Amino acid sequence: MPIITSQIIFASIITILASLLKQRISVPELIDQKPKNFLMLFTGLVSFVSIFTLTFFSRETSYFSKTFGLVDNIFQLFYMVSSFSFSCLSFDLLRKISFNELPVNYKYLTFKKFLLIFMFVQFVCYLFNLLFVSYYNPVIYSEKILISSMILILNANTVFYYVMQIFFVLTLRHDLYYVNLHLEIRPDLEYFIEYDEDNSKSKLIRV
Repeated sequence: MPIITSQIIFASIITILASLLKQRISVPELIDQKPKNFLMLFTGLVSFVSIFTLTFFSRETSYFSKTFGLVDNIFQLFYMVSSFSFSCLSFDLLRKISFNELPVNYKYLTFKKFLLIFMFVQFVCYLFNLLFVSYYNPVIYSEKILISSMILILNANTVFYYVMQIFFVLTLRHDLYYVNLHLEIRPDLEYFIEYDEDNSKSKLIRV
C-alpha cells in the first residue's frame, strides 16, 4: 500500500510539473522546448509503470527476463533508463526557464547536478555488471567468486540508484514552486516590458 501511494503521488507530481512547464514555455523564446516537456512527461510515466510492474508482477517479469539471459528483472533496467531520462529532462527544462529576473538558486542547481552525476555512475556500473554477469560463463573457481561479487555490487548499484532517485524526486517540490512562481510574475514582467517599449516609442515620436 505505501508503494502504491508513493507512486500515485509521484505520477501526480510529474503530471502537474509537465502542465506548469507547458504553460511557462508557451512563449516564443521557449516554444522549442515543448517536445522536451512531452518527452519528460512520457519518460516519467514509463518509470511509474516500470516500478509498478516490478512491485506487482515481479515473478512473471523475472521469468520473461530470463528468456533474454538476464539475471535481473528487465523492468529494473527500464526503470533506470526512464527515470534517469526524466531527471535529466526536468533538470534541463528548469535551467532553460531560469532568467535574470528570477534565477534558480545556484546551490540548488549544483545539488541536482551532483545527484544526476551519481545516478549516472550507478546506472553505468549497474549496466556493466548486469551484462557481464548475464552473459559471461565462469570456468574456474576464481571466476565464480568474481561473478558472485559482481552480483553483490549489482544489488548495491540498484540500492544507491534508488536512494539518489528518491532525493531527486524530493527536489521536485522546489521545481513546482519555482515554475508556479514564474507563471505568477511573468504577466507583471511582460506588462513592464510593454510599458517601457511604449514609452520608448513615444519618446522617439516626440523627437
